[in-house]
Amino acid sequence: MQNINDDIEILNKLEITIFDFYYNFSELIEKNFHPNLYIISNEKNCLYVGISKSNVWNRWFSTNSPHIYNYPKGKWTGESTIGQIVVNNQPMSLNWKIDLREYNLRLLEDIEKKLINVYKPLYNVTHRKNFTELEQNEIKREYINQISDRTWDAIERLHESIFS
Repeated sequence: MQNINDDIEILNKLEITIFDFYYNFSELIEKNFHPNLYIISNEKNCLYVGISKSNVWNRWFSTNSPHIYNYPKGKWTGESTIGQIVVNNQPMSLNWKIDLREYNLRLLEDIEKKLINVYKPLYNVTHRKNFTELEQNEIKREYINQISDRTWDAIERLHESIFS
């Protein structure tokens, strides 16, 4: 990834897999590391840049508006676009990277905007400028797939409720 940090001080940084983020996050970080920005990437692309002013792990996996909801028996469901992308691409997505960074909270939203415009993540639409036609088509295709998946899930639930 491009280095844009010449004028922005990163207080702390850790890059791990999504698997390690979920299962080993508390063991991997120092007690004084409080990441508030995350960058998700696969082998080819930056997928998403996001922030959390309180707790990044909770933003991803808690029960209060998470990207991914973890049901008690271990089934994950995507609750946001990036959450759905991660869930729908398992098991490969468990090896995707999450770059966790800690910045000064006062500058966090401006840093997020800057990183989105530099890295051009495929699934950020807020603060993103100048999508290429290919990226626009990919986003539209993913949106259509999500709607289709939700429709089929609803049909299956309806079918189960009628015939069970």
